[in-house]
Amino acid sequence: MVTLTDGAKFAGIFGVNSFASTDPTERELYIEEMMDLDENGVWKYREEPEGVLILAKEIRYIEFKNEFKSGA
Repeated sequence: MVTLTDGAKFAGIFGVNSFASTDPTERELYIEEMMDLDENGVWKYREEPEGVLILAKEIRYIEFKNEFKSGA
């Protein structure tokens, strides 16, 4: 979850198609699949997957949650 400087929050999956810049002059974060948060803070998949590019100057902080999907 990314909290922006204006207090807005983006929840999403930082997976194999995501990106975090290592260039100190252009720190950017691309989250490959955004998720919605319900009123209880539960993460929900969107019907239409979409990613988002967030610039470093907009980020207040980032929280990571490690989850694994079990396959059949």
